[in-house]
Amino acid sequence: MANYIISLDSSTHANAGAAELAITNAGLSITKTYSFPLTYGVSGTTSQVGGLAGVSEYAENGTALTSTLDAFTAESGTVDVGHLDTTAINPNYQYYWHPLDATLGAGQTIYLVDTGFDSAHQEFGEDPDVTDLHSAPSATGYGDTDGHGTKMASLILGTGIGSASGASIQNVKMFNDNTTEFTAGDVVDALEAILIHHRANDAAKPKIVLFAWSMTKNALIDAKLNQMLAENLMLVASAGNAGNGVDVDTITPGGLDTITTAGAHDHSFVATTFTQMPIIDYVDDDVTPFRRGLVQNAAKIDIFAIGKDVCVADLANVANYVPASGTSVSAAMVAGIATHYMNLYSSTSAETIKSYMVTRGNEMARLPRSTSTAEDYKTLLSYDTLTYPSGKIAEYNKVSLSILSCPMTSEVTFTNIPSGRLLNVAHGSTTTIDIGLAADATDIAILDFSPLPPWMAFDAATGIVTVTATVAAGCAESLAPGVYHFAVKGTKATKVYVEEYSIGVYATAESELNTSTEYYYDDDEEDYEEVIQYSASINNYIK
Repeated sequence: MANYIISLDSSTHANAGAAELAITNAGLSITKTYSFPLTYGVSGTTSQVGGLAGVSEYAENGTALTSTLDAFTAESGTVDVGHLDTTAINPNYQYYWHPLDATLGAGQTIYLVDTGFDSAHQEFGEDPDVTDLHSAPSATGYGDTDGHGTKMASLILGTGIGSASGASIQNVKMFNDNTTEFTAGDVVDALEAILIHHRANDAAKPKIVLFAWSMTKNALIDAKLNQMLAENLMLVASAGNAGNGVDVDTITPGGLDTITTAGAHDHSFVATTFTQMPIIDYVDDDVTPFRRGLVQNAAKIDIFAIGKDVCVADLANVANYVPASGTSVSAAMVAGIATHYMNLYSSTSAETIKSYMVTRGNEMARLPRSTSTAEDYKTLLSYDTLTYPSGKIAEYNKVSLSILSCPMTSEVTFTNIPSGRLLNVAHGSTTTIDIGLAADATDIAILDFSPLPPWMAFDAATGIVTVTATVAAGCAESLAPGVYHFAVKGTKATKVYVEEYSIGVYATAESELNTSTEYYYDDDEEDYEEVIQYSASINNYIK
């Protein structure tokens, strides 16, 4: 006899009562009922579990999982605790955060799933906003003997180096005190604690779950993580540090399509060699890579953040700091900055927050071709060793991805519909869409790199987009159902802003846009071209 965690398929079992009856009829004993849908702890044999009708995933409770934490090497002396350079490539945006604003992230919650937390370091002041929520059964208390969790917390709550010093952290200690190993049961119990807390504390309000580490894939845990996403939780994970050629697909949580996965770039905005890169589908040499414009794609790395030589708190010395490198650093940065977006867009969902962040990052990883030089492009985040299954690699500085960026509090006054929104239109119809221009916005125009096709019109005075997706407009031949991208710029209080939108033209149902072909304007060919379906969000602005 052994203890298992099982997840049952709702298509087989109509409700909890039916599921529990099936479990007992199979000779299994229920030891725990989880908050996740149709998820139970049971006692029995492997054959009993495997023979249970409707079992979608299961794992023995004590299944050991191998994890990877970034190994931070302490250096003698101190490290400069000054913030990163906030000078952006585009001066209208700020890449990171204001160093002295203690309100950043105020009212937002981050679940830190890590090695625990130690409040002794000077970065946290006298009373850091950290609550002990859960500790692994094999651990002693909620403290941090490894240091990884405390370092991640310093990048969030730190008064000198934190990106979201006004936020609160729920300490979820999932690791043992003396090892980085844990069991499948440890993971599910930690996720269970998060889910219960989230539901009891304004479940309609999005919150962030930070997994600044990676582990071997496990189908049961992957399923539970995906279920958490449906609960309005934004899950942020590191891409892993095994380097290009080790596909991020091979790990959990970062390898899941649905997770907000963070890769690491250096201070020159170049992707680090230790970041696990996605292995993308082979593309013929004569095909120009186009950027995927929507977050609803198969990208395994959604956004890159600084992850090389970043200052973090030193657990061994409460007055000392050490440099840290790794995708876990990048993930902590993404989690902290996400709270800024949540403050700015207070009435939206976790998935929409992710969309805003990735879309804004794509804007900032792009420079106008007409005014930029080859030297300018060297400052952009780039893959120089992106691997294809065929063994080919992307040519240096050809592939650019989203860069983490801070929102500006005034940017929402340009339009009422923020960047990243998918605007749906039925094929065969004529539809008007109001993006809601601010009354004092000026110089409104479609960007020169994304003009509208003949079947769309934009009124710069009103902000109304008219989509004529009818046969009469020639759409039977020139317009296929799919997703089309454009961007609008405007001036507000002397600053120029950009909002990027997508028009989703569907044939029968809006749901088909989830897997629809995408199109992006090729300003060389002066035509809309089909987006190549990469496993990473890429663009064609770097030649």
